[in-house]
This record gives sequence, C-alpha cells and structure tokens, in this order.
Amino acid sequence: MEVQRDDQSTFYERAVFNSSFVIQSQLPVGRTDWAFSPIYFIGIMNFSFHKGSDEVLFRYNLKERTSGEPMTDRIEYLFLEIPNCTKALTPEATQLDKICYVFRHISEWDERPEGFEGEFFDLLFKSLEIANFAEDEKSEYLKDMTTERDLANQMKTAENKGHAQGLSDALKRLIANGFTEEDAKRLLGLDKE
Repeated sequence: MEVQRDDQSTFYERAVFNSSFVIQSQLPVGRTDWAFSPIYFIGIMNFSFHKGSDEVLFRYNLKERTSGEPMTDRIEYLFLEIPNCTKALTPEATQLDKICYVFRHISEWDERPEGFEGEFFDLLFKSLEIANFAEDEKSEYLKDMTTERDLANQMKTAENKGHAQGLSDALKRLIANGFTEEDAKRLLGLDKE
C-alpha cells in the first residue's frame, strides 16, 4: 500500500516497479518454482488521473490485449483517487463510499466518528493512533511488536523442526518395513525437494 499526496505523472510505473520487489522477495535464490503469493498494490492518491470522473477506484491487472484473457491472477493494482470521492455520507453508503469519506475528511477529525466500524476501519484508525505516538511511545510499541514477531517466528521454527523430524522418522520406518529409500521419499513427498 502506498499513499501519494502530490501529483506524480509516473505513479503507475512506480507501482509496477515497487510491486516487482515484493514478487522477487518471495522467490529466494535456489527455489525452482515460480509460485508467489498474490500481490495487491493499493495506491491511495490525493490526485487523479481521471479528473471529473464519478469513478473513485480503478483496478488493473495483466490481460491479453484482444481477448481479455488473464495472464495471471496473482498481480492486481488498485488505485483510489481521493479527489473523485465527492459523495456525501448517507445511510445507504457502501463500504467504498465510507472509505472515500474517511480519506477525504480524516484531517478534520480529532477522534473516530460513529459509523466507521469493521476490520478495515479498526486497522486504519489503529495505524493513525500509532502514527501520532510520541517518540517514546513509538519506541515501546515497536519493541513490543518485535517481541511478538520473535515469538511467532520461534513457534513457526519449532513447528517446522517438528514437521521435519516427523518426516525423518516416517522415512526411517518405511525403509525399515521394506520400502526403498526412493519409494519412501516419493510417498512422503520428499522427492520434490
């Protein structure tokens, strides 16, 4: 996600360039497949490439030019053009209408107004709280987050070790029961590593 406050005529190219790093980071050296998790680049723009349009959200992806057949469903670019967000907030407002309204008026609010509930708004307003922390509060928050990430990483590492140990034990049992090492590895899915 990227927020761009000022006009930038090459913002689309910048989006493609920056998303390429996210893709590359998922495919470390030595990995033999090209499977990467889906990438969604979200650009929140305080300028518009579509001035005067009633549309606020523009979606792009990679498709064959004539047929429209998707080349991949793993890359999508979404651009929210804040200047096009001109709808008043009504009881019938969609989630997108509310998101537009928040980005259009957020600098006017001292606290979170009613009517903006849900996971997206929880994350957004939590991020704003963190952005407004004093330096010592920010340091403490980042320290806590580092500790939380360390604990999650330690748990994942222990899980992976347990999984590897289980596979190793199963391989030994299969070989002890007459399977060739090659057949045992194939049964356990270890022949693809």
